[in-house]
Amino acid sequence: MALTVFTTILTIVLCLALSYPPLTSSRTDAEVREMFVKWMATHGRAYNSLGEEERRFEIFKDNLRFVDEHNAVQNRTYKVGMNNFADMTDEEYRREMLGTRSDPELKTMVASSRYAPHAAESLPETVDWRIHGAVNPIRNQGQCG
Repeated sequence: MALTVFTTILTIVLCLALSYPPLTSSRTDAEVREMFVKWMATHGRAYNSLGEEERRFEIFKDNLRFVDEHNAVQNRTYKVGMNNFADMTDEEYRREMLGTRSDPELKTMVASSRYAPHAAESLPETVDWRIHGAVNPIRNQGQCG
């Protein structure tokens, strides 16, 4: 009985494993290098030294591997691809593109009372800036957003 259950489970696991495409890419290193050179031309990348270019190529390969592995999984609701950030590590991307970079000197400054309401002023509870035409449509702000 236990052998039959084990055999059945093993058969199911093997069938599932064989039904998924392999996660490793079939590209050669030369093909990936050619992709990197084309990517550099498309995105205007040039590196100061051969060492830096090799480092960026390794990062590019890691990111390409991530893209291949993600897109190989069936039933994903989205696909990913190589973009202008393909030569950046996750840490570099987070540092450059996400969050704010605050200046410690600004934290020590005294708050201005220039825009503080005066006691005699009556301010509304809320303001809908759309009505006043003060809100722009959403746009790609690149590294500023």
